[in-house]
Amino acid sequence: MASLVSSSELDKHYSFFEALYHDQACHLHAVADDGDRTLRRLYVGSKEAASDKRLLVQYNITHVVIAHPQLPAKYEGRLKYYRVNIKDLPDYNLLDDLPGALEFIDRALRENEHNRVLVHCSKGVSRSSSIAIAYVMFLRGLTFSEAFSMVESQRPHVYPNLGFQAQLSELEKYLGSDQNPGDKKVVEKACALCTINVMKSIKARIRDGLEEVEKKVDAILDDNLLLQRAVMWKRLGLFFENLHKYRVVVEDEGLIDDALRAAKQLESLGTVFASSIEGVRYAKAVAEEIKGWTSICEQAINARRLIDAQKEGEADREEKKKKKKKSKKEHKKERREKGEIIM
Repeated sequence: MASLVSSSELDKHYSFFEALYHDQACHLHAVADDGDRTLRRLYVGSKEAASDKRLLVQYNITHVVIAHPQLPAKYEGRLKYYRVNIKDLPDYNLLDDLPGALEFIDRALRENEHNRVLVHCSKGVSRSSSIAIAYVMFLRGLTFSEAFSMVESQRPHVYPNLGFQAQLSELEKYLGSDQNPGDKKVVEKACALCTINVMKSIKARIRDGLEEVEKKVDAILDDNLLLQRAVMWKRLGLFFENLHKYRVVVEDEGLIDDALRAAKQLESLGTVFASSIEGVRYAKAVAEEIKGWTSICEQAINARRLIDAQKEGEADREEKKKKKKKSKKEHKKERREKGEIIM
């Protein structure tokens, strides 16, 4: 996987599908609203929310996890802070940072029933949500998908980057039903057991995503009322946005061809239905992300071919030099055998 973009660059703007919920970006969202007295006191938010004194007082925040290497602890002295220097990149090892973060969260929530913990990163989309989801997984013994859906139901635009999703999905295999997220050794042991090829996992999910595109298009052609459900494109849109914005390179030409066909399927909806329909607009946005991502992959494939051709050319030239040198030696040997004097 080639990740040619810095996490600081990604902090600067919201993508198309992230921006659908931008009006909620400055809010705090509890990770559960089902009567769970622990999870109702754990919040996810953005840097704007974490800097808003009025909001922090309103929600009675007492502890803060900063899931970012550079964002300031603005109210240090009034609030208790814990920092995890997570880089929002798919190939970053999230699991190394979980034990300390989960221990801090769990201790704060258990030592006083009035404590409230905010986990925040820059946008409250990937890093902070990954930590909150991991805590829910340990506390309730849930799968990644279940915990993700729970947190997403409270904060709709959470979306761990694809590498973090792969790591948390692998982590679920090593969780029991009674794991204590506050026991650092338990968390460390579970995280240490995880061995995952992130790129292989993402590649498998790409195939699943392309199949989902085909199913959605077929379903819409059978029932165009589905186009009114714009939310159906959210996760799919965020998935392909992730591939594009993190510049995830897959050098599989067959997969790239399949992706381009999927983009054409999505664009074809605009020829059948009015382009003003929200669902058609979102389908087109997904197609644009797919094409943007495949363009990056094609550039990488072409660059590799050029390098291979250059190496092959260098090898050919070296072989010709060897043959020429060998030919000269053989010529001199023949002359010596004839008794010629070679200077």
